[in-house]
Amino acid sequence: MAAAKSPDGLVLDFRADESVESVELLGASVADYAASPSFLEGPTWSLSIDGASGEASWTRRIAVPRAFHRAAGDGVRFCVVVPRPRPGSQAVMRNAQGDVIWSRTVDAGLIARADREGARVRGGLASAYAATAKLMRSTPARLDASRSDAARSVEREPFRIPDVAGRRSVGPAPVPAASTDGPPLLVSGRVDVDHLVLVRAYEADTGRFVLSTRQEPATGTFEMPLPAGRYVFEADDNLMNFDHVLLYRAPTRTAPTSISADTTLPDIALDDASGDFVLSAKLPCPGSQPPLTHFTVTATSADGARIERLIEAEGATPPEPDGTCTARYRLQLGPGTYAVEAAPLGWESRRYDALHIAANSRIERAETFSAAERTLVWRGQVVGESGQPIPSVLHWHNRLLINDRTFAVSTDSLGRFETPYRPGWTAQFEPADLAAHDSAASTTVVMADAAPPSSIVLHDLAFPSVNEDGLLRLYGDGNRRARFNLLFLADGYAQARESYVDSNGNGQWDGYAWQDLDQDGVVSDGDRVTAYGSPTPDPLPNGSVPADFSEPFTDLNGDGVLSSDDGALFHRSAREFMRALLGADVWNEHRDAFNAYVLFEPSEQAGYSVVTESGEALITRRTRYGSTLELGQRLLFADEEAFRHTALAALPEVDLVVLLINQPVRDNARGSVNPVSPGDMLWTAGLATDWSIAGDGAGPAHEMGHFVGGLCDEYSDTPGVHPLAGRPTSRCPNASYSPSLADIPWASWLSADARIPARDLTSSLGVYEGANHYPGGAYRPSIESMMRNHRILPVFNAPSRAALERAIARRTQPWPLPVHSRRPLPPLLPRRD
Repeated sequence: MAAAKSPDGLVLDFRADESVESVELLGASVADYAASPSFLEGPTWSLSIDGASGEASWTRRIAVPRAFHRAAGDGVRFCVVVPRPRPGSQAVMRNAQGDVIWSRTVDAGLIARADREGARVRGGLASAYAATAKLMRSTPARLDASRSDAARSVEREPFRIPDVAGRRSVGPAPVPAASTDGPPLLVSGRVDVDHLVLVRAYEADTGRFVLSTRQEPATGTFEMPLPAGRYVFEADDNLMNFDHVLLYRAPTRTAPTSISADTTLPDIALDDASGDFVLSAKLPCPGSQPPLTHFTVTATSADGARIERLIEAEGATPPEPDGTCTARYRLQLGPGTYAVEAAPLGWESRRYDALHIAANSRIERAETFSAAERTLVWRGQVVGESGQPIPSVLHWHNRLLINDRTFAVSTDSLGRFETPYRPGWTAQFEPADLAAHDSAASTTVVMADAAPPSSIVLHDLAFPSVNEDGLLRLYGDGNRRARFNLLFLADGYAQARESYVDSNGNGQWDGYAWQDLDQDGVVSDGDRVTAYGSPTPDPLPNGSVPADFSEPFTDLNGDGVLSSDDGALFHRSAREFMRALLGADVWNEHRDAFNAYVLFEPSEQAGYSVVTESGEALITRRTRYGSTLELGQRLLFADEEAFRHTALAALPEVDLVVLLINQPVRDNARGSVNPVSPGDMLWTAGLATDWSIAGDGAGPAHEMGHFVGGLCDEYSDTPGVHPLAGRPTSRCPNASYSPSLADIPWASWLSADARIPARDLTSSLGVYEGANHYPGGAYRPSIESMMRNHRILPVFNAPSRAALERAIARRTQPWPLPVHSRRPLPPLLPRRD
């Protein structure tokens, strides 16, 4: 157990309201010392401690608090650790414009309450250190009781006299409200189709794009706020419907409409007229390979839109005497003129310019593809760092593929593989046998125009078990000053060690974990059931009782779940988190930027509680930090104040507290992250968690993008228009509320004549509609990315990558770096014109 210390850091807990314009103090605790935090991307506030006689004694810039994936109305909780002030000192917090948003005199009562809370937390740490020591003894990895010199050289925050004159210049200039010619009017309408459509408004006289939103497929309706004026409205379904029968159709435009009051537009009907382009491709028969089943196509319309897609073949002829087969591919296009490049997958494309497609017409081309032209084939081998082959699975990621992932290619026993590919696709390699290679990080390869690598190396992550003052250092070199320090805490990992009856002698428990959400005592629609081992029947039919089909076990804690060794499970969950993170895009290039520590605090029961959207308790679990799932948005919440105090008492240099929440029943609860310093992340883990590539392998990388780079989500899961639409600035390097190039954070990556909004279904950068949870009034840099849908395309786009690189460099490199660099970087992939 760590030796007791005399704390000289004061932990102040705050809550910022939803608008982040006012702050209240919630509580206080103590830490050993105030460690210098890492500097995160984005605007900042300041907190200063002034002496009793008014002299400035200490100040710090802090990231403007915000939280991702949190319920509306909760505000944002955060804490700041300051050197222990004397009674009578004045604590003052200022926003980015230098306005005072909170102040308080530090009195003896506040410090006394903090000391009491600190004593309570330290009392609880005693059992946590003991449980962690037991975990270390049972860990097969190396146990090193020493602590590195780098870890011992603690950088305590010194008291210093700040530049008082400059203290008010701690962030960007105030954000002005969006300018309009008058109060916004509500314009509504309907697009009568059952799939997603973007509806845009353009100024009728100038053609300038103003705003867009998405219609709701269930009703076909849409709404958008617009100032009075004359507009043309456009309905476009090309960017949101990859499986639609039409590869492309020109957006439908209305006649100019004058808006001077709230207006309901006439229904907008999309033109379903189309013609066919058919390619008959004669090529060598595939044998055991299936490359005839798909062909790749890039179509460029007369209005400049580019569309890339993978299309299924209509069929292939039987082999001919010369060993060739003919496959026919049909492409449906709306009336217009196109340039088309098409080829069977693996072959170089043939180009057809000026194809004039008319309604109900058909244009056919016949081509012969020789074996020598099958050049887009990747042959390689997957190996470890020592060169030994690693049998693996390659998963292709690209939103343009049918069903999101069309190909999963397995290597042979020597790690060798062969697969057709296209430039612009993303390949991710994962060991096929995770038990044998549980320290090997996956790796991501973005296919460009250059030849792909012949050797893919899966790096082995070193997972030592190092005792540092009672914590288990799971990963890293212990240099806390130049690393992001992660601390894993446990919730819902049970203390009990329960035994079961192995009825069939297969050496594993065969049974079901169950969430009886409707509390009717039997499996029914809406309940969640997860099978362990090989129970039968699987799945369980409605009306059955899971315990009747499970091997019996001693349920010592009454949670209905078998807990045999949850300490080892927690340790494995932390390893899997780091393995998933450090195998992902960007982070795999900075594996030395992290330390990861583990503190094990067992809970009475396993799992988390479940409540309805209105707060009605459905399932109650007694856990260390009270983790709870709210069913409305499937958001997790826990006692943030409690686990932050524990984390800071155990590791004052902590940058991010990761609360791993054990959930024995497979669920789709959403993780969350709070990118302040120290930040916190809630993340589901446990035996039911699948972080393989087919599951949520890039989830930790996505959440870490929020924390380290200040990145916004790029998806749009909330109907309507973003409430900040039209504002010239946003806090995120990868999101904008204004479509103007003068306001877009990634404008330096775009040409001056870039089309806004972008209409390309390619890997190029642009200004795409939909970001920060809203389909309208917010814009993102690319059609897909890690921050939009990490399951489909687990790669950061260029502006996001640049923000992450800046933040990582600030943390890991000793020399000063510019706060904001707009150094142009290449787009995610070079555009192929």
